[in-house]
Amino acid sequence: MSTIVSKNFRVWGATQPHGKRARYQAGCRCSLCRKANTDYERTRRPNGLVSADRASAHLLSLRAAGVGYRAVAAAAGLGRATVAKALRATTKLRAETAKAILSVTKDALLDGAFVPSTRAKQMIEELKKEPLTQTRIARELGYASSLQIAKSPYITARNERRLRALYYAYCLGRAVDTIVPQSVPAQIREDVCQDILADVLGGKPLESVRLSEYVKKAYSFGPSKFGPKSLDSFIFGEPGRTYVDMLEG
Repeated sequence: MSTIVSKNFRVWGATQPHGKRARYQAGCRCSLCRKANTDYERTRRPNGLVSADRASAHLLSLRAAGVGYRAVAAAAGLGRATVAKALRATTKLRAETAKAILSVTKDALLDGAFVPSTRAKQMIEELKKEPLTQTRIARELGYASSLQIAKSPYITARNERRLRALYYAYCLGRAVDTIVPQSVPAQIREDVCQDILADVLGGKPLESVRLSEYVKKAYSFGPSKFGPKSLDSFIFGEPGRTYVDMLEG
């Protein structure tokens, strides 16, 4: 702190009420101001200088994963110059600065950052088996034309995240499709699959899904001139077989 700033701070501190640390720093040593300073010293977190070795190694590993120092600075709430300085393992950092850098993970990519497109290409090939064309995939991701990544070794982090979410949804769709028997009427089966998928995407574990509850709900709301069906009712033309038996078989 410069002499001028220090002098101005002391002048300002002298105007503060007793019991404020600023008044203590201005020179007051009354019991209230001493207590305010003691309370501050007890509660403040230690923020001494520490070696930058760990932070520097972490930054290098993040860089290898495609997370640059600008993305780290944005995620950690630090200045870019501070993070750039931390790359030099020969320097020292404040403990809180090192802690903030070490808390950043590989998910802290900026939207415009470029990442390898290898995984993205694999996901696109898997999605084409649905079947989805590359143009349809692009539209699902919010783009008017097809994604031009066939020859590019990189893709933006934003597109990679969107593609991963789309891939996850379709993979879940396949998993849901396998647990609903094909013997369920087509319209009812579609409603059941959509309801299960919505709940699973909302966080419900797939293994906790009780299929009979979803089928019962679909039948209760499904259009029928005979009204809602019960799972215990018999299937017309199949004596002795109920809708529950249809689910099991």
